[in-house]
Amino acid sequence: MSTAASAYTPETVLAGEKIISADSHIIEADDLWVKNLPPTLKSKYPSFPKRNSPGERDGGWDPKARISEMEVDGVSAEVLYPTLGLRLFALETPNSRKPVFRSPTIG
Repeated sequence: MSTAASAYTPETVLAGEKIISADSHIIEADDLWVKNLPPTLKSKYPSFPKRNSPGERDGGWDPKARISEMEVDGVSAEVLYPTLGLRLFALETPNSRKPVFRSPTIG
């Protein structure tokens, strides 16, 4: 290996760069939407599995743990997408989707 090639390490190549993850996912609380839905929609709402499946990390739902994991990974910022919430697009009518996407618990 040449001296020039050995100089290319992640530390030298990425020094001072900001890394932004554009496809990160969160794991929502089990009752995030259900507790805020109108009674007429509760029976239509899909049920989701409990958290803490194998491979899940605290940063998936805990913001403080998320920041720590980002620091370990060298990530400066993230675009976050829902995990369970992606299934809500499958609700059959716009009238069913509107209340879950406007849930007051989602800041």
